[in-house]
Order: sequence, then C-alpha cells, then structure tokens
Amino acid sequence: MSEKVNAPGKGLLKVSGIIGIIFAGIGCLVVGVTLMTIDAVISGMNMMGAGISSGTLTAYYVFALFLSIFGVYVYLMGILNCDKLEKASSLKTLGIIYIVITVIGAIVAVNLLGFSAIAFTAVELILPILYIVGASRNISSLEGNQ
Repeated sequence: MSEKVNAPGKGLLKVSGIIGIIFAGIGCLVVGVTLMTIDAVISGMNMMGAGISSGTLTAYYVFALFLSIFGVYVYLMGILNCDKLEKASSLKTLGIIYIVITVIGAIVAVNLLGFSAIAFTAVELILPILYIVGASRNISSLEGNQ
C-alpha cells in the first residue's frame, strides 16, 4: 500500500497543482480556439508586417497545445500523489521535464512573437518551481525516514 505519512511538500504540490491545472486548462482552451481560427490569426499578423508562414505558426500552436495538455497531466499527478513519498522522485522528474519544455517553448515564442512573450514564460515557471520544491521536500523526508 502507498505510504502517506508526513509529506512536508504536500501543500506546495497541491497548491501549485490546483493553480497549474486552472492555467493549463485555460491554455488548452485558448490555444485550441487559436488553432481553429489560425487563418485569421496569420492574416492579422501578416497585415501587421510579421511575415510568418502558416506552417510555422501552426506548428508553434500545436506545440503550445501539447505543452498545455502536458501541464494538466503534470499538475494532476502532483495533486494525486502529493502525500505519497515514494512518488516524489517521479514528480520531481515530471516538473523538471515540464520546465525544460516550457523554456524551449519560450525561446520559440520569442523568435516568432517577439520579446513580450517572455513575460508569460516568467509567470509559467513559478508554478513548476514550487512543484519541484514540494517534490524535493518529500524526497528529503523519505530519505530522512530510511
């Protein structure tokens, strides 16, 4: 049976998980609507002189949709396993993978959409950092119990 005793990172994993699911869910909806109206988005950007090809922008938004869906998964796993010390290493790994993918997305976004996209990434990185800190606390608690 799963060990559910003294998980000091439980609060951080739950709070970051709940807020993360809300933001990632909103991201799924926004990116989904953008993908459905991608022709209008591309036309508008090209009228402003962006000169972005439809394939490039579509690929970016597909990547953004993947990132949002993966975010929902990561944060859901954090909520479901926040008090299971033996799952802490897996949660930390998921958090690190999510941060790496987010940074890759930020680099692409800045190249495509301009420097203003970096502000959203700074906010996006706060929750996974808290998530990793919570998982790390659970890992250190598990190591302390052995």
